[in-house]
Amino acid sequence: MFLANIAIGFENVNLFEELRTAAYKDSLTGLANRSEFIRQLNDILKLDSEFTVAITDISHFSDVNDALGQDVGNKLIQAVGARLQHVFGDQAVVARLSADVFGLLGPSECINATLIDECVFQPFDVDEHRIPVMMTTGFTRRHMAANGLDLLKQAYIALKNAKNHRLESHANYHPSMQAETERRLELIRNLRQAFAQQQLELWYQPQVELSSGRVVGAEALLRWPQSDGSFISPSIFIPLAEYSGLILEIGHWVLEQACMTMRAIESEVSADFRMAVNVSVPQFRQKNFANEILGVMRNHQVDPQRLEIEITESIVMDDPNLVVKVLNQLKSYGVRVAIDDFGVGFSSLSYVQRLPLDKLKIDREFVRSAHTTSGAVVIESIVNMGHRLGLQTLAEGIETEQQAKYFDELRVGQAQGYLYAKPMSLVAFKDFIEQRKGLAV
Repeated sequence: MFLANIAIGFENVNLFEELRTAAYKDSLTGLANRSEFIRQLNDILKLDSEFTVAITDISHFSDVNDALGQDVGNKLIQAVGARLQHVFGDQAVVARLSADVFGLLGPSECINATLIDECVFQPFDVDEHRIPVMMTTGFTRRHMAANGLDLLKQAYIALKNAKNHRLESHANYHPSMQAETERRLELIRNLRQAFAQQQLELWYQPQVELSSGRVVGAEALLRWPQSDGSFISPSIFIPLAEYSGLILEIGHWVLEQACMTMRAIESEVSADFRMAVNVSVPQFRQKNFANEILGVMRNHQVDPQRLEIEITESIVMDDPNLVVKVLNQLKSYGVRVAIDDFGVGFSSLSYVQRLPLDKLKIDREFVRSAHTTSGAVVIESIVNMGHRLGLQTLAEGIETEQQAKYFDELRVGQAQGYLYAKPMSLVAFKDFIEQRKGLAV
């Protein structure tokens, strides 16, 4: 009986140790887990010492999982964790906080971006794969943190700031970042409310044929009006919609509205009139995105050749193979494809041959520099390339008759800009079309 009681006592001790380990250690890497890391943060705040907190994650880790499988992804996480522990473990707490996110806590002189970059400089050998890794990191110190969760929040805010600035792989927390984060969250809440209450509007900027001035298309542009008559810039709220995931609902609504407008004005415009709609990276990632577009066109009885999808280089670079696949599917339906802001990105020329394009839209920055020798050389190269590839060309941001004449002489087919019309409401757009009816066809 005595020996049995001793055995039960040892079993209870072992069970306790297992439970304690599960409570404070990450099961995949053996590192401290999130709970233990927060406990350590709370403890260090009680001390009068300098320290640094770093939150670092594996850039584009989802690509590894997608391409090589979750098993390889898990082994990569283990390898990265082991190397971080080897480099920093003697001087710092190393923890795995979530999926591919690690935490470091230690003396400020021991934790910095240079050491983290050097730590992962050599690729990782996982099974038969040799995988290069880059880390994105957010740093913080005390900054009036009340507790460990405050410190963690600050480091995450810095990490998100680093991800938003593509030229830097790290960022140090500053109190202004928190104010900016709160402002962004408030804008997202307001945007959700505005969309739910049908306060967003779709405006239209006409596209004209340079040789005749007749209206041959329009670009549908999203607007967010405010109660005081002002508008929040799309350059502000569209990235927030993408970040929050709301862009999927908004993007579908834009397609619906654009097709409804196309159907409403069909009898008033020329046979070659097209409605251009911008799409975003999250929309392209949707399964069956091309079929969604086809369904909207069918619901509103819009000829697919009347719709033009505008893409940017950022969409192409996100997943070139997926983009080519989706665009080829859209082309098979009859939808036309245009590259917006062509020439701005460094890789524009490299991907233009791969994509099933119909039109190049020359960016307004090039249009503004048309009067300079270097600007003219770039523009003429783009236009000549478009002609040789059998693509239509459109000059954006035309503001003067001189610019219009220049691009007409280059045989650029179409133009868009304030010389012809600013973006306008649907009612104003219908009036604009009516007024231009008399122009030569």
